[in-house]
Amino acid sequence: MKAETSEPITWAQRVANLRKALGRRPTLDELMLLVPMHDMTPEERREQAESWARGMRPTGAPRFD
Repeated sequence: MKAETSEPITWAQRVANLRKALGRRPTLDELMLLVPMHDMTPEERREQAESWARGMRPTGAPRFD
């Protein structure tokens, strides 16, 4: 269930909150439990789109997929 908030928090803030609550670095499994609760902020969406676009640029190297 997603919590209704007036302003979305970033993934970095969400991880920082979990780290503070646990008193240690969260494990990958613990981070994966947060994924369904997270709605990306507009900035995170833009950064992800830019990252995807950079990853799809041709490099001139042969592809093996």
